[in-house]
Amino acid sequence: MNDEINELPPKICEQCLGDDTNVRMTKIPQGSECKICTLPFTLYHFKASKRSGHIVKTLICGRCATQRNVCQCCMLDLRWHIPVQLRDHLISMVNEENVITEEAKNDMMKRFLSLKDVKLGGAQITSDSAEADIILDKLKSILQKATSDSESSQLQIQGAAESDKNKQDKDTEKYRSVDVSHILKKIPLSESFTSDVSSRSFFLYNIDASIPEWKIADSISQLLNIKKWSDGNSLSLIINHKAKCGGVRFQSSMLGEQFARKVQETITTRKGLERGVLRIDRSRIFVIPWTSGFSAASFGATTAENIKLSLSLNKLMGLELGSDDKQFRAKSLDNIKKNKQNTSKKVQKAKSKKSKPRANNLTL
Repeated sequence: MNDEINELPPKICEQCLGDDTNVRMTKIPQGSECKICTLPFTLYHFKASKRSGHIVKTLICGRCATQRNVCQCCMLDLRWHIPVQLRDHLISMVNEENVITEEAKNDMMKRFLSLKDVKLGGAQITSDSAEADIILDKLKSILQKATSDSESSQLQIQGAAESDKNKQDKDTEKYRSVDVSHILKKIPLSESFTSDVSSRSFFLYNIDASIPEWKIADSISQLLNIKKWSDGNSLSLIINHKAKCGGVRFQSSMLGEQFARKVQETITTRKGLERGVLRIDRSRIFVIPWTSGFSAASFGATTAENIKLSLSLNKLMGLELGSDDKQFRAKSLDNIKKNKQNTSKKVQKAKSKKSKPRANNLTL
């Protein structure tokens, strides 16, 4: 049945053969059943090295391996050494056509298919070195385009940041005459956050306008692992998005202490003050204990006061955390550049990879 193909050397990849140039194999005619077509085939088994205790065996027949261009032992693609399904999906994506390997569903059709002299799925590409190089070039261009799109997005983000800065400068000039000193005096900016702080209320600032109040409440509930942390008789959570700050009040001091312990991440200002960090999505909300408590009027009585308070807090964060934010942005840009370099290296390596010398002396 499979005698013709079994007369040829087995199709085994360099990774399975190992580094030895001389490999001693045991050949057993019709020694096993092929895992794909279920027909009996000549079984080979060997050790990848003399000192290895692991015996490597062929799992599929030579004809099925040839049809799929895979190793008879590990059943990975002989050229790219990846699973057949992943190989076919990559080629389908690059060529924009379906080249998925169709497998028969019953034993009769499996045996019928195995007797055909055809290449299945992506094996039509990877069994031809020229076609495989074309696919790798296309894949490289796709990755380069994706990288350039990422850089364009980064430029757009930087442009938006500059636009926000210009808007902030205009707002600063517009609300210069608004006095919020009476509000800033009541905000506990001189307090320091510690895990053992005893407080029922906390001041929250650096709140992005895109984060709704309910999401902050859910994050606090998840952090404490309880839903009923708020005091139903009072405003337990107030978020003023125009002022970009707010306050949270817990039912008891015990819950406040538990919240302080759960907030593990902190940052240190230039003056040595600690700020708790509550991460929601990609934003960092800073937390300070507010022992005197707060009310809805604590963040300004008018829209002008709200906006002036947000500008004042932004200026304060620039003075306290300016160097940290610069370092954070620099690290992000470095990571983008490194990802780009690593992607290019991987594609280039796949294209120019030279196979290890195959074992040229198989002793049966």
